[in-house]
Amino acid sequence: VSPLYDALYRDGLINDSFGCHFSWDASYGFLACGGESEKPAEAAKRLREGLAAACRDGLDELIFAAQKRAAAGEMVQALDSVEHGGMVQARASLLPVDLFDYPSIYDKIDPVQALSQLSFLADPQAYVTALVTPRR
Repeated sequence: VSPLYDALYRDGLINDSFGCHFSWDASYGFLACGGESEKPAEAAKRLREGLAAACRDGLDELIFAAQKRAAAGEMVQALDSVEHGGMVQARASLLPVDLFDYPSIYDKIDPVQALSQLSFLADPQAYVTALVTPRR
């Protein structure tokens, strides 16, 4: 969890349905976020502002280290699922990376490197917002 997530949650702009997915390769990168909100436009605006601020101000190293450990743990936990473990192995085979190299890969990631991969989030033109509202 991050201070941005905590602030959005505390202010009632997101709830436990909120989630995100980050994907990056040599030729592209994207961050997709979503969930239910009573004020989706305000939630999206605050999220964009918070992400841009993180790019500008840098990442908290203690929080980053905790999130990195959590991500590594989730990867190991995913191996309990045959389906997810198979997907992770297939993805690793395409890179090519040995599935059991993931822990050492996580160890090598530092906040500066991670922030460089997220630098596109500092550009307001890089954002697209789609709000899905129920018919009334």
